[in-house]
Amino acid sequence: MYAPRVNSFETWLAAASTLIAAEAAPPLVDWGDTDGIESLFAASHAATPSASTPLDLPESLRQRLEEACCYLGKERWSLPYRVLWRCLHDDWAALLPGDADGSPFARRERAVRGAAHAMKGFLRFQERPTNTHSPRFVAWYEPPHDVLQAVARHFAERMGNNTWLIATPLGSANWDGKRLAFGPPLSKPAQNEDLIEALWLDYYRSTFNPERLNPGLMQAHLPGEQQRNLPEGRLIPALISEAQLGQSRQSRAPLPSIAKNATCANGREARLSLGNELENCRRCSLWEHATYPVGGSGPINARVIIVGEQADDHDDLIGEPFSGELGRFLESLLNAAGVAREEVYLTHAVKHFRFESIQLQRRYRAPTPAHINACHYWLEQELAQVPALAIVALGRSAAQAVLQTEVPLPMGEAPLVMPLAEKRVFVTWHPAYAQKTANPQARTAAQAHIVASLRHAWQLATSLQH
Repeated sequence: MYAPRVNSFETWLAAASTLIAAEAAPPLVDWGDTDGIESLFAASHAATPSASTPLDLPESLRQRLEEACCYLGKERWSLPYRVLWRCLHDDWAALLPGDADGSPFARRERAVRGAAHAMKGFLRFQERPTNTHSPRFVAWYEPPHDVLQAVARHFAERMGNNTWLIATPLGSANWDGKRLAFGPPLSKPAQNEDLIEALWLDYYRSTFNPERLNPGLMQAHLPGEQQRNLPEGRLIPALISEAQLGQSRQSRAPLPSIAKNATCANGREARLSLGNELENCRRCSLWEHATYPVGGSGPINARVIIVGEQADDHDDLIGEPFSGELGRFLESLLNAAGVAREEVYLTHAVKHFRFESIQLQRRYRAPTPAHINACHYWLEQELAQVPALAIVALGRSAAQAVLQTEVPLPMGEAPLVMPLAEKRVFVTWHPAYAQKTANPQARTAAQAHIVASLRHAWQLATSLQH
């Protein structure tokens, strides 16, 4: 049993030449790549035959073997050796797609070519300050396969005398203007937006066409794993969300200032004067990726205040609380409780949307206690200015924001009522849980509890006001 250890195509080809010369059939060679651990035979039979003359291979076969050896996965080195052994013994069916070895071999070639093509298209160089030493440009990329050498040669041919460095978790490539050198893996370079990147982001925003949006095709050409290393990646989820709403940053008229009071049809003020402070809030980091801060809305003399957890994706794009699908669901629960949406004041404990970008979509993330505490300043103003005697806290985060302490969600059917000065706080489930939890019994129970809490809060507020 032979046990060569290789780490590149060149070392693999040298070992394969030696093994072929020694007539070492594939079953007699343990490349250490089958199960991710050393073979039981490798420790006691690790002998490798002496060096021999390099194999004289057709260029097309050599290129195909090199591509297959760049594949990171099970049998990285074993499969190409089996194919090479069979070809050199006149069994060229090993290269056919329908063959037991040929099919996975061909799939690996396609995967590696695709990874190299993606790296050429998605790698972004960043220019370093002029007062720093070379390289002038640096880039970070996370390829799924070992394609750095092939792609580095591509950039060396195209960037002239400009010096650059490409860092990856697998290795690094450095071009000094004349010579290409490869080195060990490097950590991700610091990302500082330069003038070129800022211009590119402005251009990307201005040319994004919401009328031609095709998320499926976009996902095919720009997979989610590529976004995190692209400067435009952080723009895409918001642009898609806006397009799906039939709006874009270019065409949507700005919302009225939060500092101004809107007026309901019945003449009562529908928005508090929180001033320009909320629009310019920097109390936590959520504002950095938000579209709008989402203040409360509803009559300023409402009998009941409903506090949600945080602004969601739709709220963030519109600037209104409970404005999308979740808002329509809450309205149905209000109707079941005999309460009109126009009669209550709606707000969120956290005024900005917390999310992460996954596969071109903005995915909800729960706010942290730090976010809740930072936004309590705004909630405090709302609770002080709206003289409602009953507050309905939707979910654990909302209850924590209102009561300033952790409160367990109710387990029984009866409403959970907590005192807050002269007010009463009804703690219940969040509508998102009542709408989407997988357990149908839990959904029914949560919806019933929300409706009961809304009904009791309205009845209490009405009786106390009279």
